[in-house]
Amino acid sequence: MFVMMKDYDIKKKLEDIQKEKAEKEDGKTKKDKKDKKIEELEKALAEQTEISKRAQYDLVTQKFDFERHKLMLEEQSKSLDVDILIATVKKFLPFVENLRKSLGVLSEEQKKESLAQ
Repeated sequence: MFVMMKDYDIKKKLEDIQKEKAEKEDGKTKKDKKDKKIEELEKALAEQTEISKRAQYDLVTQKFDFERHKLMLEEQSKSLDVDILIATVKKFLPFVENLRKSLGVLSEEQKKESLAQ
């Protein structure tokens, strides 16, 4: 009976030690999982920060590109206005030149008429 008690005590102590060890390992596993999760979150944060920095850079670049494009369009518009004016004048120049030549060949009597003046 004394041997049985000792066996029972030894078994009980063994079970207690195994439980403690399992609890420690379980706690260690939980800590490892938490550490791993923290690492994953830190990595995700770093990736998101990098994406944010790239997006800000792209936004600034696009803003400058847009401003430059807007100025270029304004200059083209002004240039187009001048080009249209020049084209219009070129269309009328032959008519004005023909009119000048026609008036030059008119006789004195024809020049006195109201239509020629």
